[in-house]
Amino acid sequence: MRTSRSFNVIHFATGFKIDIFPLPDDAFHASELRRAARRSWEPGEGAAVDLNVASAEDTILEKLIWYKQGGMVAEKQWNDVLGIATTRALETEYLRHWADPEYPGSSHDCSPKLTRFD
Repeated sequence: MRTSRSFNVIHFATGFKIDIFPLPDDAFHASELRRAARRSWEPGEGAAVDLNVASAEDTILEKLIWYKQGGMVAEKQWNDVLGIATTRALETEYLRHWADPEYPGSSHDCSPKLTRFD
């Protein structure tokens, strides 16, 4: 956590893997945290863990950021974006708002990629 790098937690009994992504302190990530859904995961009897799960829109935006940082050649990130976008109803205005480089809180220009979701 000190380095703000992502990491995994694995529950060995079930093989369930949780990806942990420490969030930067900015407007976009504050919005992402506010929109996250609280989910309870029960890996075994008498044990429960509450988790914040990012919305589909915020997951798309994060994956587009990683896609751009990787030189827009990371097939996995782009395929994940397409998979999410084609299986869920999305708040396209929210996506456009945070993907717009003109927005003061935006550190990424992903808006050209969003035209595929129209």
